[in-house]
Amino acid sequence: MTLIDTHNHVIPYVDDGAADWDMALAMLREAVADGISEVVATPHVLSENDLLKDEKLTTAEVNRKFLDILSSRNVRRMPAGSVIEGRRYDEEVFLFNEH
Repeated sequence: MTLIDTHNHVIPYVDDGAADWDMALAMLREAVADGISEVVATPHVLSENDLLKDEKLTTAEVNRKFLDILSSRNVRRMPAGSVIEGRRYDEEVFLFNEH
């Protein structure tokens, strides 16, 4: 069975999401441990003003930094349009390999 978390505030420094990068990674590890195979990040950002002030980054910079952190760990980045286990994904996908 595939478990998908369709409402997650994993992106740090955005609205009421993860407090920092370490918390974001811990949230993703916990999701994998709970059997969740896909996480949809759903921040409530409507503009740059919605970012928390303790991290002076634009939305694009937060996304880029988060992707860099994920890429530096045991995570495979699959481009939009990838087919994984017979399913086509229209968005970019990250595969966590904990083994």
